[in-house]
Amino acid sequence: MKKSINISISVFVLLVFGIYLFNNPENLNSLKLINYNIISYLILIKIINLLLNSKFNQELLKVFKINLSFFEATYLSSITFLGNFYLPGKMGGNLRLIYLNRIYNFNTSQLTSIFFYFANITFLLSSLLAILSLLLIDTYKNLTYFLVLVSFVTVALITSYLMFKTFNLEVLPKNRINSWLNEVKKSWVQINSNLKVQIKLITITLINFLFFGIEVAVIFSVIFNDFLIFEIIYYNSISIFASFISVTPASLGFKDALVLVSNQIFSGEIFDLVSVLIIERAVGIIFSGLPFLVIIYKHLKKYLNLKK
Repeated sequence: MKKSINISISVFVLLVFGIYLFNNPENLNSLKLINYNIISYLILIKIINLLLNSKFNQELLKVFKINLSFFEATYLSSITFLGNFYLPGKMGGNLRLIYLNRIYNFNTSQLTSIFFYFANITFLLSSLLAILSLLLIDTYKNLTYFLVLVSFVTVALITSYLMFKTFNLEVLPKNRINSWLNEVKKSWVQINSNLKVQIKLITITLINFLFFGIEVAVIFSVIFNDFLIFEIIYYNSISIFASFISVTPASLGFKDALVLVSNQIFSGEIFDLVSVLIIERAVGIIFSGLPFLVIIYKHLKKYLNLKK
């Protein structure tokens, strides 16, 4: 049922986006602004982001006594990226679970705790950066501005609380749901109680954010005349939120809605923001060839080993 809903939402959003581009073909002109050098810079940044995500997975899984090689961690990041970019319903996470379950007997409760921990760190850091950018951004302080600011402050408070929350492993009546919830809390505590791992994960995430920001800055430099540092930080924050919350491929529709609703905060026009979104998706499509090659190489290597 859930899968059908996700597919229906994705098809609807793709249809609406397609109709919009058909009626506004001038938005595609932004693709003419990027040359081979800019594409090369953006692809290089995405490679760094993929490798940082791989390192994050590698360090986090060590908590559960799973020691991935860096290539295997990169393979895991590759299938997650492709699943989330091309498939509906955050299928990248499902593909990751299938792999970890099949190879390492990793269960859904452990993966759930990992996902929520990753999301919590990401939401905490991105909301703090968004608050900073909103306080410093040179824009008219209208109702939209204050609603967005209050939303990010709320997220920051909730995620800060969860970051230091140690759940009590209560003895609940035995049934499948209670057992699963208890396992999720147990895995969360296992991660949250390891300060050394937390410092590593926060550091990796911050570096990742830096390169996400550089990617946005490169695209903004193509579209806008000015270097809008605080708009870049803000755009980067809502992009990260959208990547977690959206169930559509490449956060299509949801990310666009967040950006366009916040249009009054940006210095640019809606047309310029749509151009940024189009360039992002186009570069993502080009970059996706690399994760595909990682997957092909791994399976080819496995096949050749079996033939020996």
